[in-house]
Amino acid sequence: MGAGPTIVLERCRSTDSSATGRFRVGGTTHTVRFDGVAPVPADVPEAFASIGRIMGMENDQRVVSIPPLSRAFRRSIDAFEDVHLSLFPHHFASPIHALPRPSPRPPEPDGRRVAAFFSGGVDSFDLLAEHGDRIDDLLFVRGFDVVLHDTERTAEVLEVVQEAADAVGKPLLVVDTDLRDFSDPTCDWTWFVYGGLIATAMLLGRTHREVLCAASVADHHLPEVAVRRRAEPFGNDRAHLRIEGRQRTRVEKLAAVAAAGQAADTLRVCWQNHPGTVNCGTCPKCLRTSAALAATGSLPLVRTLPDEVDLELLAAHPARTRSDRAYLAEIRDVALANGHRELAAALDRALAAEPAIP
Repeated sequence: MGAGPTIVLERCRSTDSSATGRFRVGGTTHTVRFDGVAPVPADVPEAFASIGRIMGMENDQRVVSIPPLSRAFRRSIDAFEDVHLSLFPHHFASPIHALPRPSPRPPEPDGRRVAAFFSGGVDSFDLLAEHGDRIDDLLFVRGFDVVLHDTERTAEVLEVVQEAADAVGKPLLVVDTDLRDFSDPTCDWTWFVYGGLIATAMLLGRTHREVLCAASVADHHLPEVAVRRRAEPFGNDRAHLRIEGRQRTRVEKLAAVAAAGQAADTLRVCWQNHPGTVNCGTCPKCLRTSAALAATGSLPLVRTLPDEVDLELLAAHPARTRSDRAYLAEIRDVALANGHRELAAALDRALAAEPAIP
């Protein structure tokens, strides 16, 4: 436990709209910055400690926070570690060491708002459909899907996301961060993103009491401990992240989003982020989304993806992770039920191409 170099959170600073945390790992220091936030200064160290803790889980490192941390936050990030290790058992417990501080209390009365992370994708639209009555603002983070210094592509993505937010009639808040400059050399963003999500939620504590994040995998695909503990909020008693949309499968979400029509011209699922495109149409994520739409008869309803599924290309992309395999199995079952046998056969080939990893 903690075989790698210790991650030390040395200090944090904040203004009314920004926050920084300085980390030392071995002999190297790195400062992570968030802009466009609304931090409560006392909570800023806990936002950055969540980043260090999740990095430690992947890299077998312990975390030391020089600024004190509340017991409420410590309990919450311990719960997140339980979820993470149940899904990625090849990762590590990451002990965190810090002096305690009093747990924060929310203002009374609490007139702060509720936000929801919004990228213009399937989960984002489904979350809005399910919880739109309690969501005041949508939240997009420049520097998550596309690194912040890729300014041209970041501007293109934001334009599409803003168009989608305008279509659903919700204000869009934009936060900037260089977090991936710190995390990308050692961490896989597909799961490290939760460090950024928790940190962003906590750094909005002056104006927002809660930030919602859409679940990407349905509860029934997950271990019992993950189902139970991810229902809890992650943060402290003043501001937190909450994972919602945990019951419906991704295929069910996609069919509902396509039928609603709001995402027809803006649905964005691609992580390749090629300039000049909303979706590349050929990466695994684009192909699987197209396959799910085809399986439910909804492909003509979305105009940001190709009109047909390339079955050979779909079959050539193996599904190795738990979430990928669950998604492909869902699509195959729906395709078979709806008589799309060639599509189902291509998905079977993808599932058989390579054994699963945790």
